[in-house]
Amino acid sequence: HTAAVNCSKAELVSSLTDPAFLLFDLGTCVNEPDGLNNELRNILIVSTLAVSDVAGVVPGLSLDTSTVFSFSLGDSVSISSLSANQTLTIVAPALNVSVSESTLNVDAGDAVNYSIVVQHTASS
Repeated sequence: HTAAVNCSKAELVSSLTDPAFLLFDLGTCVNEPDGLNNELRNILIVSTLAVSDVAGVVPGLSLDTSTVFSFSLGDSVSISSLSANQTLTIVAPALNVSVSESTLNVDAGDAVNYSIVVQHTASS
């Protein structure tokens, strides 16, 4: 199937002056009149939040986030909004690190190979 909702454009217009604020322009979106109501009718915009590794961002820290989606229908000037709030908790990965060498007995000048394995633990 092809998409049942067609938009004249879909682009990130700008992040304005606040890097936490994104503005997307979808242009004019038209829902094909075929009577279907399925996943082809959805417009999905996904954003990913990346938390910088800076002082003050420590495991257990809670961050409050909010999302507001505003839209207008047709040529009307009325704007509708949907919003959601989410609290995110910063976690640190739990890692197991093991180091082993290839040879236990060496002479001066011999090469020694080490293996370092880093793995997430089950809770990470």
